Amino acid sequence: MPPLSRRIGVSALLAPLVLAAAGCGGPSIELKSSDRLDALLIPETAYPDGYDVETRDVTEASDTPSSQSYDRIEPTQCADAMADNQPDQVPDGSAAGAIQTAKPGDSSDADTFYTFILAEGEFSGDDGEAPDTDSMDRFAYACSDFTGYVDDVEVEGSVERMASDDLPEGSDGFLMTIEADRMRMSTRAAWGEVSGVYYVLMGINVNNGSGPSPDEVARECYDVAKDSDHAMGSEATQCFDDYRQKVADDEAAQQQEEFDGILSKGVEQLG
Repeated sequence: MPPLSRRIGVSALLAPLVLAAAGCGGPSIELKSSDRLDALLIPETAYPDGYDVETRDVTEASDTPSSQSYDRIEPTQCADAMADNQPDQVPDGSAAGAIQTAKPGDSSDADTFYTFILAEGEFSGDDGEAPDTDSMDRFAYACSDFTGYVDDVEVEGSVERMASDDLPEGSDGFLMTIEADRMRMSTRAAWGEVSGVYYVLMGINVNNGSGPSPDEVARECYDVAKDSDHAMGSEATQCFDDYRQKVADDEAAQQQEEFDGILSKGVEQLG
């Protein structure tokens, strides 16, 4: 059976993610609501403490424009890889669906937004043919490093596939990182099928790029700076850079662990 990446279009999981995770977008195919699918959404307890979890009206979400596209993408191979996919967030043939959003509440200092979408129906391509991962492979390769332009704003982006070992069996997913000015946005998306129900989990983390404070970096590298010829010597500078990178790597690992835990609960609900 073809994987979800072939049916929903990789491009659908790019530009729409910010609005979708913030509760402003939804599936582009008109769907009927389903009490059964609503009951299969991720339990609120699976999300971090302090999150506001909402089950949205999928019929209204379907009528909401998802997002704008990039005005231009370089290299052209990346633009072509995105353009080759249809801008739908659920498979063709979907008839019923459910959508859930989870956003940090006032009591939370988290900065990751989640959207979970379920769909079922008579999906096109359900003919038992072998899975085709060419679309996802081409996308990840062509867009491993890309530059996008939206309203004269230039963003630098990169895409990598999630390791299969980190995903439930039969799932696929990617991590996309976009940077512009001092803003950094990491988008995780994973999708698959369990018992005839298709799911998409999307998580967006927005960081203002501030990283650790100068005082924190100075404390961590105090001994190195003290032993250097001057505070901004090469060894001290290297320590500063290494510590900032370590903090960024630790944050990314925590975000991935949180995403994996939520995804696991979502798949468990469908089993």
